[in-house]
Amino acid sequence: MTLLGGAQASIDGADKVIAILARKDITYNSPYVQHLVSDIKHHDFDPNSPRSQRFKQFQEHDLNLDTPRARFDWACRQTYIALGNMLTAAGRLDIDSCPIEGFDHAKMDQYFADHGLMDPEHWGVAVMASFGYRAQEITPKKRQPLADIYQEL
Repeated sequence: MTLLGGAQASIDGADKVIAILARKDITYNSPYVQHLVSDIKHHDFDPNSPRSQRFKQFQEHDLNLDTPRARFDWACRQTYIALGNMLTAAGRLDIDSCPIEGFDHAKMDQYFADHGLMDPEHWGVAVMASFGYRAQEITPKKRQPLADIYQEL
């Protein structure tokens, strides 16, 4: 299996390719959250503060993010907010784009780690996207009729 799988064609013709990383170790009392509270927001960090406890409640009970994998999956889903905005902005600028999920995540993480681009203990590649101008027309995709997949309530 190649590193990029089905995404290779999109990447080969792209002017720019981005990888969006997700943090693996976000908890209410993690060193990273402590850094954000203390060094970025300039507040005293207290794991027992109402704000910290709300974040703990949100992660552990509201979303059941009780394992490292569950927390990483949640963080990956958050990256899709940024991805969607980038794809929309590119479209408004008449720049072609393609979201890319079809790649070997473990190999891509290792590639970034081997090149000193991320620490795989704390980060993982969530999704990628390519941007540029197409060299040829895109074959239209066949989709289900909207009425088959959408219902207004």
